[in-house]
Amino acid sequence: MEFKKKTIIWEDNNVPPKNYLWVKSDNKVYEYSVSKKGWIESNTIQIKDSSSDSDDSPEYSPEETSPEVADAIQAYIDRQEAAGKPVSPTSTITVNYDEVPNEITLPETTHPVTLKGDFSENDSTTIQSNGEIEKVTINNTGAEANVIIDLPSTTATISGNYNTVTVKAVADETLKVGTACKIKQLIVLKGTVVVNNALVEDNITSCVVSGGIVKANDEIEITSENASASKFTGTPAKVKLMEDVSVGNLAFGTFANGHYIWNLNGHSVEITRQGYGGTLIRGSQVILDIDGDGTFIQHGTTAAVWNSDKESIVNIHSGKFFAEEHSECIYAEKGIINIYGGEFHNNGTDNYLLNCKDANYKSGDAKIIVYGGKFYGFDPANCRSEGEGTNFVAEGYQSVNKGDYFEVEKI
Repeated sequence: MEFKKKTIIWEDNNVPPKNYLWVKSDNKVYEYSVSKKGWIESNTIQIKDSSSDSDDSPEYSPEETSPEVADAIQAYIDRQEAAGKPVSPTSTITVNYDEVPNEITLPETTHPVTLKGDFSENDSTTIQSNGEIEKVTINNTGAEANVIIDLPSTTATISGNYNTVTVKAVADETLKVGTACKIKQLIVLKGTVVVNNALVEDNITSCVVSGGIVKANDEIEITSENASASKFTGTPAKVKLMEDVSVGNLAFGTFANGHYIWNLNGHSVEITRQGYGGTLIRGSQVILDIDGDGTFIQHGTTAAVWNSDKESIVNIHSGKFFAEEHSECIYAEKGIINIYGGEFHNNGTDNYLLNCKDANYKSGDAKIIVYGGKFYGFDPANCRSEGEGTNFVAEGYQSVNKGDYFEVEKI
């Protein structure tokens, strides 16, 4: 059986339908074939140059071998160059799927490619490449979908909603999860997955990692527009304040063990909500470094910094810490808090500026060790909350009375 093509006169302002990739240079139109799982020359539409007077409509056989999407992309590039509008090697070519295929094989091209469509129409869609394409964006516009990503030489970015995303392989430069992307289950067999938030669980409900790594962005910049408790929590991440911020509460709970760095960057974090805590360390093996000469003001009824796990360590290098409504400023329920510098203030009794849970201090499960810093109205060499004469100052250091405060210095 043969099909007659509808002839379309190409005009500069023509807008092609989203399920077609139009190519002017060779007067052809390509459409996606579900049965052939690839791009084929359209059996219903052809392009005719407006400069041509021919009314002949060529015939098309469905058995005819058709070009793949790689040829269509190259033809598009050629047409743009012929028109004096060359396509940059960094220009993104977007493929809008009217019906997303079960398998998408990307062509050999250096151009970034965006794949956009309703991926939820399939049980699962496999996205792979037979070349060394560098960048791919996967955008699911429909309901929750399942995708398999097998792109060993490609940096991919994913957006939309997904039940399951299985990463068989991605390049060292990673799969990037967009801020608004939601994934119920991420399975990582190989490669690095980076979430563009400080908190992985904002985007991913559960992770199964048999090879590779899942992490938050290397450094999250915090402003008043994006400041929230979640921005300071999550998987191992660096956080940098870009301006003064106020948040309702700030409980530093962790989704994964690891090393966290807070750079106060000369700015202030103010905890405004009454009855809620400041920095609460909840993780079995967490290291938190606080630095940057900023200010941490806690208006709630718990300590500004609170370590609650015996395997975790908090290192305070600099900054000013205020516990406005509570006697404790720094509290070790369990674990270790090392103080290397900074200023420490509270509105309570001087006994409790630095404090440990009594039973855990006696058992050795809670420690505060002071190597430096200024302590207002409190002598860290005589912490009476743990008994008269209790010394939190590290060996080889001393606490010196400077009038309004005691300062710890090396002997």
